[in-house]
Parts: sequence; structure tokens; C-alpha cells
Amino acid sequence: MITIANFAKVLGCLGFATEDMLKPNVWSKRFPKGRDGKEDCILVVDFGKKRFEYEAAGIDIGGGTTVSFAPDANGKVQNENFVVFECVVQLLERGYKACDIFLEKRHTLGHSQKSGRLDVTVAKEGNAYLIIECKTAGNEYKKARKELFGDPDGKQLFSYWAQARSTEWLQLYASDYDDKNNTIAYEEEIIRSHDDRNIELLASKDPSIALYKAASEATDAWRVWDETYHKETYRSLIFGKNRLAYNIGIQPLVKHDLRRFTQEDGFTNTFREILRHNAISDKENAFNK
Repeated sequence: MITIANFAKVLGCLGFATEDMLKPNVWSKRFPKGRDGKEDCILVVDFGKKRFEYEAAGIDIGGGTTVSFAPDANGKVQNENFVVFECVVQLLERGYKACDIFLEKRHTLGHSQKSGRLDVTVAKEGNAYLIIECKTAGNEYKKARKELFGDPDGKQLFSYWAQARSTEWLQLYASDYDDKNNTIAYEEEIIRSHDDRNIELLASKDPSIALYKAASEATDAWRVWDETYHKETYRSLIFGKNRLAYNIGIQPLVKHDLRRFTQEDGFTNTFREILRHNAISDKENAFNK
């Protein structure tokens, strides 16, 4: 987990450095000009104020609760704020403009009318394009992932999507610091929240196929992801090697991206369910059938 104890090392991994001998507590990094060709973006971290200086970089901070890493009245630091910061750095590294990054956009969650703040929203040509829910690595991320793949009620990502229908991609994200190797690792689940053209063609002939464009609520969208797209998720589409800003797309599968299945993936159970639904008992010839 990224914490105040290892955050200076994390900044070093991200290419930040102290400004000068007179300001040892101020770290900064300059990012290249954005797509609009304007001046460079400089992101600053002030350890003295225990604050991320997003506003100076031109990033909208929304409610402002993610800008601090100072302990609260109980001495607790919101470690999730470090993940949000690292996520923003990754976006800037890949060429997303600071003026297109919004933190803590307020939305209403489902029928409860409770308000929620979306960690990171990325706009494209003035419309929401990518929304990211950040979690601390470990139990918090695992809990959020389990909830995402569970039943459709109360799913934050889809609740946010329902109020920003232009959003094409949803991302559940967590980053962590590996002290042994001095590297930053991340976990993620990326969901395509717009319809595949081939699926749209099939739906034009088969009205029983549910589409995102026909979903009216968050629960409808979740069911489209479940029933039409079989809860398919992706990785490395946003922060992977050679990924371009504003051009998220599904890349060809290569050996380097393969990983071992885990129990949490539920692949074995899903495959068995497919066999049962299609009355296939001969497992040796299951793939042929």
C-alpha cells in the first residue's frame, strides 16, 4: 500500500524531485505540452503543507478532499488520495491534458439519492470519456472488485456512467509500492461501457440482445455488461506500454500480457456453467462442441 511512510520513494519512482536546497519539502515534475500545444504542466507535492497542488497544474479538484495527505483528528491519513495522485500522474505521462482531468465530480448514486464523488473523470472534446474509481491496494481493492462483479445494485461505476452517458470506459484502479524492487505496481479492471459494432449488428436482427445505448439506468447498464458482454474486462489499455491519450482501444493479445488464472477470476466456474447450459457432459470434447 502507498502510505505517507513510503510516499517519497513513490515520488522518486514517478520522476519527481525536490525543487532546490531551500525547499527540500517541495517535490515537482514537469509534463510535456498537452494536445492543445499550450505550456507545460507542472505538478507539485508539498510535504510541509501535506498537500497535492493540483490547481496550479490546471486540474479541477472538485470538492477538494483528495488534495490533502494530512492526518485527520484521529491521526488517520486517507491513503486512497495517494492512489488518486499516482493515477493522475499516469494520465499526464500519457498525454492527457490537465484541463481534461476532473477530481471528485459529484453524482447521485442510484435510487438512494445519496451523493457520491467520482475519484477521476477524464473528458474528451468536452464530454466524459473515462471514469476511474481508485482504491488502496489489498483488501479495499478486492472488496470493490467483488462488489463490481456481484449483483447490479449499488455499483458505483455504473451509477456514475448513468449520469455521464458519453463515458466509453470505466476503470477500477489500485496502485501499490514494491519496496523490494523499488517499483510501482497496479491492479485494474477496465470495462468497455459503449457498444461493440458487431454486437450492434447482431442486435439489429435479434432484439433480445441488450445494448448500452438502450440502458436507462445503472442497473440496466450492469446487466448489459453481464448478459451481452459476459462481464468482460481488460487490462493495460490505459496505462500499458505505448498507450496513447484519448485513444483507448482493445489491443491484440500478446504473450507478454497473459497471466495465470486465479480463483478470484472465476474462470473455471464460468466454463462449467457454459457446459451445463449447453448440456455438454463430455469434457474431453467440450472445446470441439
